Parts: sequence; C-alpha cells; structure tokens
Amino acid sequence: MTATATGSLPALRVYLDDTNRATTLVAGIYADAGGHPGSRIAQGTVSSPQPGAWSTVDLSDASVSEGSLYRVAVLGSGGRLAFRDRSDGSCSSETSGSSSGSSSLTSLPSVWATGDRWSTCQISAYGTS
Repeated sequence: MTATATGSLPALRVYLDDTNRATTLVAGIYADAGGHPGSRIAQGTVSSPQPGAWSTVDLSDASVSEGSLYRVAVLGSGGRLAFRDRSDGSCSSETSGSSSGSSSLTSLPSVWATGDRWSTCQISAYGTS
C-alpha cells in the first residue's frame, strides 16, 4: 500500500474470509524493500477474530510517510487463517522464509526473508488514521 499522508498509523483493518478458523490474527506493516517487505515497522494482535468480518489490529509507534510504499503481513494461529485477496497475475504475495527453529512462526519477523511466492495480491486490508 502507498501512504496518502505523513503521520502515525494507529491501526490496520484486515478482512477475514468466512472460512477463517484462526483463533489469533497478527498483522503488521513493513517498509518496502525492492518490491518485498523489508524491516517491520509495527505489529499488533487480535484474539478471537471473527470470520466474515473486518478485524482492527492496533499498532503502536507506527508512522508512515506520504508517497512511500509499505507491505502488510498477516499471520494466524490456532487454525487456518483465511483472508481475502485476488488473483489477476499482475502482482504477487509471498510467505516469510523465517522460522523459529523447526516450528512455524508465532510472530512476524523483525526483518523479512522471502519464502514462497504466488500470484495473488491486494489483500483486503488497509491502514487507518
């Protein structure tokens, strides 16, 4: 996403598909690093996110600059995270190549490492002021 103003970014809103089974949602914002997420700016957690609804993820200490590009990352636990995105072949999404030992991630990495990529884009998420 591209910031439309300079200032604080207090929250992200993420729409979860009605097939969502995750019991926890973590969402964060990253600085852009050549078309990939770079360093994490902020993240927040929502317990018991509702399927088929918008979740508001509070961020602390996040600020953005007008015209700058940012990347949104989401992570679920306690079940399969299902969020809305679309596939049109013009852009891509990616997983984090980071891991915590041999198990899967429990929080978003502070610096992104690209993992698998696929042709979906434009997650149903936005920053709020």
